[in-house]
Amino acid sequence: MAPDRIIVGSETHPPTIAHNWKLVMDNPYVIGDFMWTGWDYLGEVGVGVIDYGKNSGVYVKPYPSVSAYTGAINLIGYRDLYSHLAAMVWGKEKKPYIAVQPPDHSGEKKHLSHYRFTDAFASWTWPGCEGRKTVVEVYSPDDKVELFLNGKSLGRKRPADFCAKYKVSYQPGSLKVISYDRDGNVVGNASLTTAGQSKQLRIKAEQKKIRANGEDLAFINIALTDDDGIVQILQEQLIHVSVTGAGRLQAIGTGNPRPEEPYVGNCCTTYQGRAQAIVRSGFEPGVIQVKISGEGVGDKVAKIIVE
Repeated sequence: MAPDRIIVGSETHPPTIAHNWKLVMDNPYVIGDFMWTGWDYLGEVGVGVIDYGKNSGVYVKPYPSVSAYTGAINLIGYRDLYSHLAAMVWGKEKKPYIAVQPPDHSGEKKHLSHYRFTDAFASWTWPGCEGRKTVVEVYSPDDKVELFLNGKSLGRKRPADFCAKYKVSYQPGSLKVISYDRDGNVVGNASLTTAGQSKQLRIKAEQKKIRANGEDLAFINIALTDDDGIVQILQEQLIHVSVTGAGRLQAIGTGNPRPEEPYVGNCCTTYQGRAQAIVRSGFEPGVIQVKISGEGVGDKVAKIIVE
């Protein structure tokens, strides 16, 4: 025994984060916990990828896997449910979070990993899956949650390790969750809505101005949405990017851990309705024009000032 030894979790798995943080809080000799991993990364290919049906690999996955797929934030900067769960466990996030196990894989055998205890993510848009069974996962730090499907209550539940699960049949419309404290007071809510039939591109540049030093970068986020901005997660869209002016296209890609398109090309296929283009400044001031287009969805242009 070593009663004076200090312990820290340096690379723990997301499925155990609630348990691990309780150890940190309850034991003064456990000084912290680092969940693996924050941001997804290239390499250790497919260790977090979930397979359906036949397992493609015990630990690493074969081509075309390129990323680990273990991140609480994916390759293009979007937060996964593991990010929201971690924030709740650490006391930094109070709002409930809804995630849905994909009904398009309902009934299939799932091969989970040490880094992924669920395949659920935040969407209620599953065209062609009407009537199929699924599980809605509600994450909350509060005492109880109540889930509503198209206005009908599916009952109140007490989250276990921050999660309450509801078995439902998919039907388009809306999911809404209300969270309650120990006295029954409403303290939070969240919702998901099914996307409509329309399809368009939406773009947003994270940087409006960058420096003319040949190194500065601007990130343009691309989403395939309906007219109300709800992401069309199951519709794949090939998009093209062209750059003119005071810079060049550095890379284009998605959060897909198994892409078959190069990051250094000028096109890619959306993954879960999203993509990202990255442009690099030149050495002269001016304007970078980034044109993003796709068949049937028109084109959009982002302008980045280089100074």
